[in-house]
Amino acid sequence: MDKRNRAIVILSFLFLISISGYFYLISTQKGKTDVLSETSQSKSVLPERIIPHNLRLTIIKPEDTFKATEPRMFSALAQGNGKYADRIRCRWEFFVNEGREDGYYKIMDNMGILAGETKEVCAFTSGFIDAPGSLRVKLTMVVFDSVNENLETIEVERMFTVI
Repeated sequence: MDKRNRAIVILSFLFLISISGYFYLISTQKGKTDVLSETSQSKSVLPERIIPHNLRLTIIKPEDTFKATEPRMFSALAQGNGKYADRIRCRWEFFVNEGREDGYYKIMDNMGILAGETKEVCAFTSGFIDAPGSLRVKLTMVVFDSVNENLETIEVERMFTVI
């Protein structure tokens, strides 16, 4: 065999070793990638986040003192709502001059949506308070879902002076 044929055989042998090494490395790398992807997938699955409940309700309107028969907006502020994105039912109860002979009681109902961390809710405007004196306002807010299941009920009261 001459030098030229010997060089072709050696180069062919080296080429075959290179090709087989390449396929060997690819097959071992693919196995490692599968293991890594399975591991990364199992790490990416997080448990469901539990949102702590801290819902508070405050009557924010009207001001502490207002004139009788003057239309006033009554509204409340719901804070800390990380848990719900549902409907609400609001019941306003008004007690004017409670315990006196000229006192009276009135109810106003309205509906709304509770969504977001802080939201003004249960608002309406009326001038039905027509007698001066002390006014106790009680607000009951019921949070319910699409099948009318009561999720939570919150009550708050506030005193006003009507002049």
